[in-house]
Amino acid sequence: MHFAARRVAGAGAASAALWYVAAAPQEDRRAQEEESCRKLGLMLPTEAQRTAVARIPGFLSARECDDVRDVVRGLKCATIERSAGGQHVFMGPWTTTYLHTDDQFRQRLGGLRSRLLAAAVAVDGRERWGQLDETADVNFRTAEYHQYQPGGGLRDARHYDAGSLITMDLMLAAPG
Repeated sequence: MHFAARRVAGAGAASAALWYVAAAPQEDRRAQEEESCRKLGLMLPTEAQRTAVARIPGFLSARECDDVRDVVRGLKCATIERSAGGQHVFMGPWTTTYLHTDDQFRQRLGGLRSRLLAAAVAVDGRERWGQLDETADVNFRTAEYHQYQPGGGLRDARHYDAGSLITMDLMLAAPG
């Protein structure tokens, strides 16, 4: 598992304030996002992308990875499929399941959720990012389970999750 220092634990206000940016033309988007980040006290995307990834090898055991996959298979959450280019399609090489739908992440994977929050706070302090120092009530803005087939995945190496304080990725399988 690694934490991309680019900012799962996020403030609801941050996501609401940045939501409108998604539909803005590309040339206006960066300026609007930066202004929103400043108002919300978030790290600017360019600053966040310069931070180092903080890895926690072995965060989940093989059995825990299997347990997460089993829970996901049993969920009735919102799911979308994407093409290799990231567009929503009927059948594609990239599937996203939104675990936060109907609070399923908290209900079905509450122990993992608690561990992730504790890890986020610990890494934020160790790396001195300062994103969670004054955040008394941290929550998950989103919790997503991504499945990739050959050809699936992010096309933009500079992708970030606008409005998140910290982005956390758990690898449940070895690449390839």
